[in-house]
Amino acid sequence: MRVAKSVTLTVEERSVLTTWSRGRSTPARLVLRAKIVLASAEGRESKDIAAELVCTRRTVGTWRNRFVADRLMGIQQDAPRGGRAATKRASFEAEWQRSSKLGLFRTFGDSAEPMSRPYNSSRRFFTDGLQ
Repeated sequence: MRVAKSVTLTVEERSVLTTWSRGRSTPARLVLRAKIVLASAEGRESKDIAAELVCTRRTVGTWRNRFVADRLMGIQQDAPRGGRAATKRASFEAEWQRSSKLGLFRTFGDSAEPMSRPYNSSRRFFTDGLQ
């Protein structure tokens, strides 16, 4: 039987994790990770934490181990994922930003020709249907 790594927190870490776990504007994934670490620091088992937070034991183990290894930075950022690096996207975004600053692209609603009248399906049905 494997034993989970024990989590000990400093006062500052506990304060930051508590703030993250209660934050209404904090991303949901960070709230979950903070709650997992706080529950682990209380000495609770992974299966109990997983049942309470509605996640898997593997998720609890992942974030417990990541916190033990890298502390707060370990749970704050996702690990890099596999696959090919996105090279085209960066060049596309740079080109789009450059051309939008020059005014080459028009944004929605910024048309050179004004609309003759707004499209209203119910009004159009009653006025065109009665003739």
